[in-house]
Formats: sequence, C-alpha cells, structure tokens
Amino acid sequence: MSQPDPSDASLPPAALAEAPVVVVPVVVVPVETSLPLRPALPTLVKYLPLAGACALALSLFTLLVSFLYARDQVVPLLAATGTLFAAGKEAGIPTGIAAGGNPWLVGWFLFITDSAAVLFTYPFLHLAFDGVARSRRGLGSVVRSAQMRADKHRAKIDRYGPFGLFLYLIIPFAFNSPLLGIAIGRATKLRPAQIVWAVFGAIFATSAAWTVLYSFVFREELRWPWWVPVGFSLLITTVAFTLGFVSHRREKRRLAAAEALLAQQPPPPPAPPSTP
Repeated sequence: MSQPDPSDASLPPAALAEAPVVVVPVVVVPVETSLPLRPALPTLVKYLPLAGACALALSLFTLLVSFLYARDQVVPLLAATGTLFAAGKEAGIPTGIAAGGNPWLVGWFLFITDSAAVLFTYPFLHLAFDGVARSRRGLGSVVRSAQMRADKHRAKIDRYGPFGLFLYLIIPFAFNSPLLGIAIGRATKLRPAQIVWAVFGAIFATSAAWTVLYSFVFREELRWPWWVPVGFSLLITTVAFTLGFVSHRREKRRLAAAEALLAQQPPPPPAPPSTP
C-alpha cells in the first residue's frame, strides 16, 4: 500500500497526520577561509614602518649628538632638512653646507631623514595604490601621473627591472622623488623587495653624489656661490609643479566634459517583459 504524499493539498488532515515524517540530514560544511577584501600586505612591507622608526630614531640621535658636542651644526641640519622636503636634496645639501654644516654630516643626516620618510610612506602607497587611482584629487592624481610615467618608461623598466627604476630615480630634482619611484614600481609590477632596493639605492647614490659635487666641485673648484644650485633646483621644482598643476586641471576639465556628455545621452530603453 502506498503512503500518502504530505505535499498533496487535497488530502484530509487525518491522512496528513498519519503520513510518515521523512527527516533529511543536512550536513553543514564550515567555511574556514574567506576571500579578503583587499590583497594581503607583503611581509617585507609590514616591517617597513619599524625600519622607518629606527631611521627616525637614528636621525634624532644624530641631531642630539650634534646639539651636545657640535651645537653649531644643529641649525645647518634643520635648514637642510626643511629645504629637502621643499625642493629636494639638490637644494637641501647646498643649503646645509652653506649654513656652516659639515658636508658629510649634512649628507648623512639627509640620507637617514629621507629614508625614514619613505619607509613610513611606502606601506600606505602600496596598500592604497589601486584604490586612490580612482580618486580625482590628492594622491589619486599623483598615482595617475606615476602610471603615465610608468607607461612612458615601461620598456626600459621591463628590460632592466629594478636597475631601470634606479637609473630613472637618480635623475636629479624633486619631480623624480622616492615616492614617485614607489608608485612607478607598483605600476610596473615590480616586487616590493625590488622597489625597496632601487629606491634606497637611489637615495644613497644621490645623497653621496650631491655632497661630493657641491663640496669639491661647485664650491672648491668652480667657486660657485651656494645660491646657484639652490636657485636652479627651486626653478626646476617650480616648473615641474606648475606643469603638474596644469596637467591636473586639464585632466579635471576632461573628466567634467566626459560626465556632461554622458549625462546628455538618453537613458536606455526599458527591457521587454519576459514571457512565461
């Protein structure tokens, strides 16, 4: 005799009560892992802020020792640091030396200070590179500028790898800053270790080169006054920032025109109703 089907609505309640209850076991499989919302930060990049804290501590220790044993070096070091972040080490080193700083002390201090700033900034640029590229303002424009420069120099960087990035970064003046080098390295898909060695190799090479050039060539041999390299660096930096500002405004107008054109287009026709 066949059993009544519980899903049959035509059966009387008494028949439904007599129907057997079939229990289907449900197996719940726990999900151990889930997809991350963003790519994981590489191990090397995670420890860069710690290295930046060590570099900053070394910079402050150098400043403290100078204050205790060579107090006349404190003002040149601070002047060189301020000029470094305003116009690059090409102007910071001459400013510090012209203010009475020891050339090797000024070069060393700017090297560790610049390194500390880059070490603290690298993880943020690495983590936010893809997200900020969609932003119109601030860091988004910097990342898009780095992307355009990376596309322009991609053949050289793809051919020479991190050495190509190093060669690009040792070109003087502030528009080839280490932060831009990090962004270009990310845009060209270099590994974090390759970017780190290329960027810090360029920081060390340019710090040593400008210390030697200004101390023994510009000042001793050519007898140039200190304001010549400083003024030239400031001029180049001003031109670079002006061109960047003009490019940013041009891009902003282009995006606004594209949005206005998109807003003028008629909406798409509604989809036809689906037939059963």
